[in-house]
Amino acid sequence: TEATKNPIPSSRRSQPHSASTQLFDLIIFNFPHLGVEDLQAHRHLLSHFLDSARRQLKNKPTARVHVALTLDQANGWELREQAIRAGMHIAG
Repeated sequence: TEATKNPIPSSRRSQPHSASTQLFDLIIFNFPHLGVEDLQAHRHLLSHFLDSARRQLKNKPTARVHVALTLDQANGWELREQAIRAGMHIAG
């Protein structure tokens, strides 16, 4: 599944928490899992990851976050809803 960032005016963008100011065109998160079967915990994981990733992306329409999930995780973990909360949309 691929999420793309909705452009955010620079006045509304949060600054990254790290000392690095490097921004990326692509961020990949392959098969995240917390080691427990807890839908709510995985929803929080995706929510926090996508919010953080959004702040690390270049502010351009082609910037992307790819999240690889298995089986029905995208639905159970509410990937679409988490992406929307983070200011992104699902492209695929």
